[in-house]
Amino acid sequence: MRFPSLASWFAFATVATLGALSTGCTYSVHEYQAGGYAASPQSGPPRMAEWIHARGQQSVVLGITNNTKYVDAAYASLLDQCSGEIVGLNTRFSTSLSFLSYTNVVEMRAMCLRDPASIHPPPRPPDDSDDDESTQ
Repeated sequence: MRFPSLASWFAFATVATLGALSTGCTYSVHEYQAGGYAASPQSGPPRMAEWIHARGQQSVVLGITNNTKYVDAAYASLLDQCSGEIVGLNTRFSTSLSFLSYTNVVEMRAMCLRDPASIHPPPRPPDDSDDDESTQ
């Protein structure tokens, strides 16, 4: 029985290690913040609530990146989704690690409180101008 040489074992171990490092990844949650759950008091009918979500990410290769405003972009996206009051903001900062690179991710979820009138506008009355033209 012939055993493989030390050089072939070393080559196999090198290829296996590089393969595992290039495809393997890990995840890390750095920070989770939650706050602002008290809505401002308002008289009138209850407001409608719905979840809104925004995500921003920054890719970093060998410590180099050109996207440094990914958190601001995610926050602006969250604000654009709500015309009412935003309450219950939950923010999660995490990192996805891979070989010689990583991706920073920020996820924001919140409740948007909208006035019922802004969601379902009242129906418009029928336009009478079309009837006047048809009778002439």
